Amino acid sequence: MKRKITAKNQYTTYANHPLVSGDVRAYEICLDLGEDVVEAEFKVTAIRADGKVIEDIGKVQSGIATYTMAANMYSVPGELTVRLAVLHDSSVLTDREIVFQVLEGATGTVGAET
Repeated sequence: MKRKITAKNQYTTYANHPLVSGDVRAYEICLDLGEDVVEAEFKVTAIRADGKVIEDIGKVQSGIATYTMAANMYSVPGELTVRLAVLHDSSVLTDREIVFQVLEGATGTVGAET
């Protein structure tokens, strides 16, 4: 089951719950645009604690921008800043950011013999 994370109306949202490295397709970011925007693009940029920048594209449908976070975005423990931008014809219609804490997930193989 995915955890739904909603970007608030202010520019920066501090997430109430941490992300856990090792989870796969576990987190979906949602941004309510308030109106339907035809042919818009949802650009997602993650800046990990190690400084690596990862970019991807979500979707916009019926006035809601959504993106299921790629696991490599939250694979490094520490602070993660995710910038969200809705673009139309290369112009930014709206932008936000969400700041997360990433926790290290369990390591090793489940059921492995010791």
